[in-house]
Amino acid sequence: MGKAESQFLRQISGNGATFGFPQRFGGKLRSIVAWSRIFNDDEMLCAINTNADHRLTAFVTVDNDLHAPGSRMTCLYSTDATEIGGTVAVEVRNGRAVALSVPPAGFAVYR
Repeated sequence: MGKAESQFLRQISGNGATFGFPQRFGGKLRSIVAWSRIFNDDEMLCAINTNADHRLTAFVTVDNDLHAPGSRMTCLYSTDATEIGGTVAVEVRNGRAVALSVPPAGFAVYR
């Protein structure tokens, strides 16, 4: 039996080695904030970029048990329509992670 419905805030990393949760610096959060919604062994990864001026890229942790290294997640939605349908590879980082690039003040959903 798979995991029941759940939601998780996801750790991120700029260098792919040191992971943690987004932090405020100088009163403003300028980062990718990511979370997963898991239902019956299916993960939807959502990410927002809180920086309105710059595209940001970060490694984002995904469920270790649901994704094999080298498998791919597909962009189902992005505020940059050119990214929809594109894929990212699952890598062995902090368990499992994908590198996401999110447009300024943008949002993306991967599955």
